[in-house]
Amino acid sequence: MLKKTKTIKERLIYVYLPDENMVEHWKKKAHDAKMSLSKFVMEQVEGGIQREDDFVPRMELLKKINQLEEENERLQKDNQRLGIVVDKLQDDLQVYRLQPFMDDKDKDVRKHEKDLTELFRKKGFVKMDDLWRELKINPKHPDVMKAISRELENLERYGVIKKTYEGWRWQKK
Repeated sequence: MLKKTKTIKERLIYVYLPDENMVEHWKKKAHDAKMSLSKFVMEQVEGGIQREDDFVPRMELLKKINQLEEENERLQKDNQRLGIVVDKLQDDLQVYRLQPFMDDKDKDVRKHEKDLTELFRKKGFVKMDDLWRELKINPKHPDVMKAISRELENLERYGVIKKTYEGWRWQKK
C-alpha cells in the first residue's frame, strides 16, 4: 500500500536523459500505453529490476567483458600453438611409421613379412611352434621376434589372420 507524504517532493526524482529525442520517445511510448510518463517510467524500471535481480553495474560488465576478451585471445594463441605442436607430432609419427620401409637394415624384416603372409595363405592355419620353424627364425633373436610379433598384430588388426589358442588362422580366401 502506498503511503502518502507531506509533500510531493519527497517522492520526486529527476532523471536527465542524454537528449530530447529520448524524452520524446519515452513520452510516445507512455502515450501508446495510455499511461502517464511517470507511471510508464516507474513500471519500466520496476519491471527491469524484477527481471534483473542479479543487476550488475555497467562498469563491472565492461570490466568482465574486457577480461573475457583477453582470456579468449590468450586461449586462441594457446590453441594455435597446440595446433602447431600436434601437426609436428603427426609428422614425426608418420616418419616413425614409415621408417621400416625406408631403412635398408629392415630388408630382412620385410622378407619375413612376405614369407609370413605366404605361409598363412598356403597353410590356412599355423601353430605357434611351427611358425618359427617354417620361417627359419631363431626365436631367441629379440629384434626379429619383435618385428614378427608386430607384423602378426598388424595382420590380425587388418582381419587377415585370427589368433587362436594354438596359433593363427588365415581369414582371407
